[in-house]
Amino acid sequence: MTAKPLGVGLLGVGTIGSAVARAFAERQKRIDAAAGRTVRLLGAAVRDPKKTRNAGGVAVTGDPFAISGSSRIARSVSSSRSSAATSRHSISCSRRSTEGSTS
Repeated sequence: MTAKPLGVGLLGVGTIGSAVARAFAERQKRIDAAAGRTVRLLGAAVRDPKKTRNAGGVAVTGDPFAISGSSRIARSVSSSRSSAATSRHSISCSRRSTEGSTS
């Protein structure tokens, strides 16, 4: 893999975010192979950084701007439970190009 590594940050490490973090920890080689380059989970923003989490050892911060505004993180992913009565989950991605173009 010769492409520039891709940094990923999570906004929230609840049920979904912790599962994503554990997947990064447990399946790193498969994720890299599927992406065709190195993909690293660099950190996560949470409401309570002191709370114990089962999230694969990802570094956490209480400052979401430290994740979404980091120049090392090209993608920040937020997972949240919909406030509607359904159990549907929504995922929103904030995409910043690492090559200087906007999309």
